[in-house]
Amino acid sequence: MKSSRALPLTGAILLILLAALLYPGMLNMDSAAMLEQAKTGSYNDWHSPAVSMFWGLLDHIWSGPPSLLIFGLGLFVAGACWFVGNVTDNKAGRLAALLLLCLWPPILNDLALVGKDQAFIACLMAAIALIWRAKSDGRLPPALLGLLALLIFAACAIRPDSAIALTPSLILLYRLPLGNRSKSFGWMAAGGVAMLSVVIGLGLTVLFNRLVARAYVTFPLQTTLVHDLAGISARTDLYLMPPYVDPALDLSMLKGRYTPVSGDPVLFDMHNPIVKIVAAQADVRALESTWFSAVTRHPWAYLQHRAATLIALLGIDEPQPYQLYQPNTDEFGAHWHHLSAADHIKNPHNAVLNFYRGAIMPALLNTPAFRGFSYDIVLLGLMLAALIRRRGPRDAVILALGLGALLHQAALLMVSPAALFRYLYPSVLITLATLILTLSDPRNVPGQPPRLRLRFSLPNISRRKEN
Repeated sequence: MKSSRALPLTGAILLILLAALLYPGMLNMDSAAMLEQAKTGSYNDWHSPAVSMFWGLLDHIWSGPPSLLIFGLGLFVAGACWFVGNVTDNKAGRLAALLLLCLWPPILNDLALVGKDQAFIACLMAAIALIWRAKSDGRLPPALLGLLALLIFAACAIRPDSAIALTPSLILLYRLPLGNRSKSFGWMAAGGVAMLSVVIGLGLTVLFNRLVARAYVTFPLQTTLVHDLAGISARTDLYLMPPYVDPALDLSMLKGRYTPVSGDPVLFDMHNPIVKIVAAQADVRALESTWFSAVTRHPWAYLQHRAATLIALLGIDEPQPYQLYQPNTDEFGAHWHHLSAADHIKNPHNAVLNFYRGAIMPALLNTPAFRGFSYDIVLLGLMLAALIRRRGPRDAVILALGLGALLHQAALLMVSPAALFRYLYPSVLITLATLILTLSDPRNVPGQPPRLRLRFSLPNISRRKEN
């Protein structure tokens, strides 16, 4: 399918409107730390050094959040236009799909919050467009392969835990002939190459952080390990903290501050003893050893704790899930020495945005739009329908994208340090993309029931073409 000339114009208008609505972009504490590093050129690996370095380049052109905001919006809108332009020829359908992708409240909120999450969701949108274009064409041109490699590295560099969401789709793409060649990888070989691609992407990220960015090593996984130790301690009535912890933090205090939705009360408290963030190798090894011992001795308590965190993340049995939406820029105080009012670190004064944040969002927060489990229900339904049909590239892409979202959630089950809804933004975007693929299927004839045919031979997926 070829995109019409109207689609780029529509995308440009939408980009301008989004930029006007979200300008200058909001910051949380993570974003402020990245902007500080972008300005000083001194990085650590707690957040993505690649994004901070790129932000530093943009900061020379336009100081503060607006530069990365506009770039992220541009990449996302371009990816969305590329995707919908190749999904359907129907002009009204294209416009509806484009507005759904860009204005769906969780996605819009993510685009407004400048930083690594916005950067990742923009890259993911571009990757989804690339995956559909290549699979629908039936081959992988070298130009798309190069872009794919860039997107794999970007995903690994921005959100290493989210890179797994692309693995099933990579397997699907590596099954396609490369360029003008007639031969392609088998399923096993494609799976091996896909996993190798992700491993190489993660390895290049480490090399980039160490050799190019010269980032200070901080061991960000320690927040998850501390969260796990607090959860196991609360469930076993045993004090299982590493030896470097402040002795004033006893079991009773630890149990009182533990919650499965976040490890922050144990890690960040200005007025009470905390489990401090450490960087010394001896302390890191002590934490790892303590965590391994606790998990192997109390596996049931560990699994209960991890399950409780995932249930809270998905919004199951939670009257008000944790941090569904950030309505304002965080107050930074004097901590960020290189940031000033000129960097737009105050809450944006925008009448339309203020109405959206103050009137519309409070009404939406208690709806299924902000419950992770609702997206899983829709996604599983779409995947089941695709699995039953198994009629062509469209169903294959739906299955690959959906499996990637579920694998990402499985990774969150093991490594998430908190039940932050923004961790589920990849699942939200993938659900919207698979819904668009399903509704725009040219084989759906109004007034007639869908034709369902059972297929069980995996290799047949790639050989069937759409009508």
